[in-house]
Amino acid sequence: MKLSDQIIEEARSWLGTKFHHQGRLKKSKDNCGGCDCIGLIIGIAAKFKLLSKQSDNLLLKDCDNTSYPKIPNGTSLYTKLSLHLQEIEINQLQYADILLFNFNDNPQHVALVSNYITYNNDQIFSIIHAYIKARKVVEHRLDTIWKKRITAVFRFRELY
Repeated sequence: MKLSDQIIEEARSWLGTKFHHQGRLKKSKDNCGGCDCIGLIIGIAAKFKLLSKQSDNLLLKDCDNTSYPKIPNGTSLYTKLSLHLQEIEINQLQYADILLFNFNDNPQHVALVSNYITYNNDQIFSIIHAYIKARKVVEHRLDTIWKKRITAVFRFRELY
């Protein structure tokens, strides 16, 4: 199985994990877990020992920082993502990429791109993310409303 498919499969295993600001814990049969949007990405990166683009010895999970406010500073989130992940053009979007979304004129939310299967077996882009409004990790189509919010697209080093 391709790494991008494995990453999406892992992200789906987080579905239903409760939203918890600065959380990094995937749900289990004994625990409802808790994560926020970047915590989900860190959890996936930890599972596959994904690396920062900065060094062959720097794991993304070791770049994690949980000292951020509930509504993060968009500039610092973008800076941190671009420091450790490869920024790509929106027209190069592929499964397992990471989207940075704008809310209230600030880039402050991330999601993993996944492959939603429609009723007639077409694959379309969807996103998996810890969404505060849903209070858990969810997957849904990347519709027009969400597409308009995209500020930047990033890719894990191992996928470029």
